[in-house]
Amino acid sequence: MYSVININDVINLRGEEAAQSLISTFSCSNKEVETFIRFKSVEFAKRKLAVTYLVYAEEIQLAGAFTLANKYAAIPAETLSNSQKSKIRPFAVYDEGESAYVASAYLLAQFGKNKDESEDCPITGTELMTIVIDTVSDIQKRIGGRILWLECEEDNIKALRFYNKEPAKFFRYSKRDSAEAIYVQMLKLL
Repeated sequence: MYSVININDVINLRGEEAAQSLISTFSCSNKEVETFIRFKSVEFAKRKLAVTYLVYAEEIQLAGAFTLANKYAAIPAETLSNSQKSKIRPFAVYDEGESAYVASAYLLAQFGKNKDESEDCPITGTELMTIVIDTVSDIQKRIGGRILWLECEEDNIKALRFYNKEPAKFFRYSKRDSAEAIYVQMLKLL
């Protein structure tokens, strides 16, 4: 029902201009996500910093997009229950100086549905998240890894609720302050 296209494949087969053309109409209620997809995703892909995946409905309508990167996660020990610690220990290193578990992880850097003003988006957030998890699972089979994490603005209650339910089922583990906002950091064990 949905096709998933790695933006690197478009760049390699058709060039940067074709890739830029595909993402030029992406529109999302989260302007940070929209700006990244439209104006930064090609450059990040070329520099091998992060890869954006385009999700098409019926191979003609851009339904959504997400960006993945490989970035370690530092998970403060005091934020974890004993059961969570026992699940993380096998694939993380405890840093005593930081009092945190450090692990290689997949970062879900961007995630959003394409909203087209002329019609409803053909994909739900749950369907898009399932595609993200399937994509990460495929990558995981090739290179390993057990953690998928993301950051969400603390005041975005709707998104925080979404990330805390199935199929995502992320849990909060920390916060990060920036000049723009306070971000809740969440992770999912794969």
